[in-house]
Amino acid sequence: MLNCFKKSFHGTIDVYAYSILENIDIKKGRYFTDFGQGFYVTSSYDQAKEWAMKKYRDHLNSISEPKPAIVQLWLDVEALSRYVKSGLIFERPDDKWSEFIYNCRKYGRKNAMYHSHDFVCGPLADGKIVPLMNKVERNEISLLEFKRHILPRGNIVNQLSLHTEEALAYVLHKEVHIIETFKISS
Repeated sequence: MLNCFKKSFHGTIDVYAYSILENIDIKKGRYFTDFGQGFYVTSSYDQAKEWAMKKYRDHLNSISEPKPAIVQLWLDVEALSRYVKSGLIFERPDDKWSEFIYNCRKYGRKNAMYHSHDFVCGPLADGKIVPLMNKVERNEISLLEFKRHILPRGNIVNQLSLHTEEALAYVLHKEVHIIETFKISS
């Protein structure tokens, strides 16, 4: 599965993209994510574009004229899988995958990490995970129902999260692509 990440994409906004070109800072990642705090990439340009557009909408009023951007990266995935101490790969969205995501999200709420892997790779969970976590915590749904609801709908998109400097050492090259947006005025 790692082979599809030789050429990877990270969706963000321009200011952050240029910062990533200089240095990837894992600590800037959020804890409350599928695989915990890390630097996330996808093998899907379209998914990265969705992430970039969401980040753009989130920052429209807080940063003067942000632009959605994609950081394209080339990774040495053979060396990553061979030389890092600990990597975890989920080939498909199964019970172990969903339980891992649940625990990462649960620990993430407390700004903590559930695991100590250098990288984690696997399918992207369905995007409605936050309300589902709330329902589990309020005992409105079971963990089994949570697992069923986070299964990807339609095409499965994969993600790779890099959690340590050792894993980041296998990023070979980065470049930024700005996504053009258009303002319609009357």
